[in-house]
Amino acid sequence: LVDIVEGLGIPGTSHTVSGYDTEGGDEPICWRGRSDLAALTGGASIGTDGGGDDNGNGDGGGGSEVPSRKQRQLRPQRTEQRQRQRSMNTIQATPWDNKLYKSFILTGEVDLLPQCPRGLYIEGDVPTSDVEIVRDDVMLRTGEFHDYNVRLSIDVDVMGGDYVFSDEGPRIAVQIILCQVDQGLCTPFVHEHANDRLKVSNITENLATGDRHGNTHVHSPAVFITLPDPSAGGPQVFDVAVPTRVNDPGSFFAITAYQVFTADGESMQQYRYDVSNALNTRLVTYQDPAQILSVTKTMQIVVAVLIGLSVAVLAYILFQTIKYRKTRVMQLSQAPFLVMSRIAAIAATLCTFLFNPKTDMYCRLRDPLVLIPLQIIYAVMIGRLWRISVVISPLLTIAIDKDKDNNGPRHWSSMICRKFFSGLTKVSQIGDKISCRGGSAKRHSLSKGPLRSKVTNFQLGKVVLLFTIPQIVIQILALLLQPSQLAVTYNNDLS
Repeated sequence: LVDIVEGLGIPGTSHTVSGYDTEGGDEPICWRGRSDLAALTGGASIGTDGGGDDNGNGDGGGGSEVPSRKQRQLRPQRTEQRQRQRSMNTIQATPWDNKLYKSFILTGEVDLLPQCPRGLYIEGDVPTSDVEIVRDDVMLRTGEFHDYNVRLSIDVDVMGGDYVFSDEGPRIAVQIILCQVDQGLCTPFVHEHANDRLKVSNITENLATGDRHGNTHVHSPAVFITLPDPSAGGPQVFDVAVPTRVNDPGSFFAITAYQVFTADGESMQQYRYDVSNALNTRLVTYQDPAQILSVTKTMQIVVAVLIGLSVAVLAYILFQTIKYRKTRVMQLSQAPFLVMSRIAAIAATLCTFLFNPKTDMYCRLRDPLVLIPLQIIYAVMIGRLWRISVVISPLLTIAIDKDKDNNGPRHWSSMICRKFFSGLTKVSQIGDKISCRGGSAKRHSLSKGPLRSKVTNFQLGKVVLLFTIPQIVIQILALLLQPSQLAVTYNNDLS
């Protein structure tokens, strides 16, 4: 099928036979440049003219004779002949500074090979760690180095030259190049193209690692591989990680490339090979680190001040409760449970700072340290309501019975409360009984004398414990079975 397509002879449809520039191609593309040292050091001129000018005054004479009409007609032909003669005696030599061999001089032009020689290969893929997937696209974060995985092979036997060389020994330079998706074909030479364009435009860029070069691409620092034997034949395979950083967000077409120089000592020929291939994951998106919306420092200070004021007020109330605990009013109110509720309120208020999560421990401790003290406060309130009910229940019973004898209405809510508090009374009687003076809490008449019921601290403590235990059990099970941890919730594009 490839031969048929090539036979159509349509220019520009394909630059190579099997490179990544073809439709669905996944093979590398190879370029080769040559430096002819024999010609550079021989008699041929390098980039200079053979004499004369383009107007036909080749002898450079200073005569003032006016040329005839025939001479003017023959001038273009003579100029063309002279230019052809100069081109035969002139070698096109271009200094090509690079990262391996600084003094390389390209003679002629770089050749795009229709197919890479067998043994020259490179492939790569995106980092396997710290990668996020957004809508099936690979996304990396800007400002961070990510290691791209590259695998390459080189075979001196299929290359021009006998051995590999560079300014610092037999080395290969490997890079990752990220081209913006709105640019042209991504090749290892986008760097040179950007340099030439900026030089012509008289633009100087002060670039840091990861900045866009020429506003078209980002390239990684080169990773150098030293060959154990510069002239060893056969494929030599290497795996290397190439750290790459991008400073500004965007979407890129990603390629990997390596550069190598070989030399032939007999013919004094030097060759530069550039081998590149698209990554297996071709589209790579870089995005700025996600902005985690957290509580601002100012708000933290404001909340801390409010917590401090609240705790100060509660501490003052606790101090007054302890100070006057022996007074008759406080004894009737059962001061120990008032003190307990004040301490629970202080604990719950202090621990509200845990609702600004900073670590996993914050998330695991905030519920038990806040909800259990609040539950104690509610339990003390319910217990004291029950105590009041027990103390006045004999009188309430007499009043209710009197209303019943007079056929008075009985509201359903009062019946529910009576049954509820009656159940709490049975719980409080576990291991103890309520002592009543003046008879039982059944039917009495006011004429039989005063009735008085007493609830001990132990009995009230059992009621408070009854309403506190469920919350304690729930929090213990939550810590053991489903411990909370700090989590960041992203939006759809993980920004």
